[in-house]
Amino acid sequence: MSTELKEKEITTTKAPSIRSKSKAFEEQKKKDLRMVRGMFKNNETVGGRAKFIYYKYADFPQNKFDMNDGEIYTIPFMVAQHLNDNCAYRVHENYSNEDNQIKQRVGSKIQRYSFIPLEFGEDLSPSNVITVERV
Repeated sequence: MSTELKEKEITTTKAPSIRSKSKAFEEQKKKDLRMVRGMFKNNETVGGRAKFIYYKYADFPQNKFDMNDGEIYTIPFMVAQHLNDNCAYRVHENYSNEDNQIKQRVGSKIQRYSFIPLEFGEDLSPSNVITVERV
């Protein structure tokens, strides 16, 4: 009996090189460290104050922030994005299904803090643009 070995076609996907990963990382870091100007909003306590420490990159020092509601600040983009995306909590609610069993679901998301950009071109707010015209 003769055994024939068949060549199998092996497809490999080339992994991104360390250089390209580093380039993308550096671009993101440059975007994150860009300073943006806007108004801090404390949605929990009107006129309240928030103190926090934010740390993202190993070679970037920890920053302490002390912000008052309604005041204007110039902060790194990554901190503004953190305030808008991560400073919220979910409220759960109970409901009855068709079999009269009590179930739990996420009811809503409550935003604790937000940062409202004052400069045009910031990509911090939702992308839905509404145009109002007087007729």
